[in-house]
Amino acid sequence: MSHLQSLLLDTLLGTKHVDSAALIKIQERSLCVASPGFNENAGVVVVKTHLYLLVATYTEGMYPSVCVEATESLGDYLRKKGS
Repeated sequence: MSHLQSLLLDTLLGTKHVDSAALIKIQERSLCVASPGFNENAGVVVVKTHLYLLVATYTEGMYPSVCVEATESLGDYLRKKGS
């Protein structure tokens, strides 16, 4: 498992309020990593960093605000690392 895959699973899915997530490389317009079961059947949060679009989804029964907070926090971390 890559470092980026671990970040998605630990920092986002670990909250239990993010159903799935993905990082999309902006310049190449390609999927970099995604969590198992990533889909677009629920609410979506998108955060842009220098290199990526960080996409996280949530489903019924999850708190959207927790999903947003976790996704924005990971986005801040990636921005600080120059990603």
